[in-house]
Amino acid sequence: MKNIIYMLIVFTICASASSAQMREKGMFMPPGAKPMEKLEQLEKMKLIEILDLDEETSIRFFARKNEHQKKMKDLIGEREKTLAELENAFRDKKEDEQFYKRYIAHVLEFENKIINERNNFITSLNTILTQQQIAKLTVFEFKFRRELTEQILERGRGMMKRDL
Repeated sequence: MKNIIYMLIVFTICASASSAQMREKGMFMPPGAKPMEKLEQLEKMKLIEILDLDEETSIRFFARKNEHQKKMKDLIGEREKTLAELENAFRDKKEDEQFYKRYIAHVLEFENKIINERNNFITSLNTILTQQQIAKLTVFEFKFRRELTEQILERGRGMMKRDL
């Protein structure tokens, strides 16, 4: 079962990378091909299995997780806007120290909000999951991200070798 899941993860990552290459080269993706959605579905299936969630708990958990992801996306988007403004200031060779001080404070503020949101999400799960399930979720999310990153980097290294 583990091998099948790992194969699905690798397949999804490969599909994501190839679709990104297609977009980069000006090609279009075939209709209905949504690698990120497939990856999210795989993550959900794996979470249901690992956390041993029943239907009602799954619904409540994923509703809360989706809400959390939306908040995180918004916070990360705001942080990225702030960083883009800083990058523009570098290009414009802006010399105003107070400007940079304010923007550094804004970036740190978003970092703190992201950490607080993550903390609030984990704390809110106490009403839905057991402590063991929350611990399993934490480990799963860490390992899932690490494996995705490793697969993407591995794929990138393979592509770089081919291009040389």
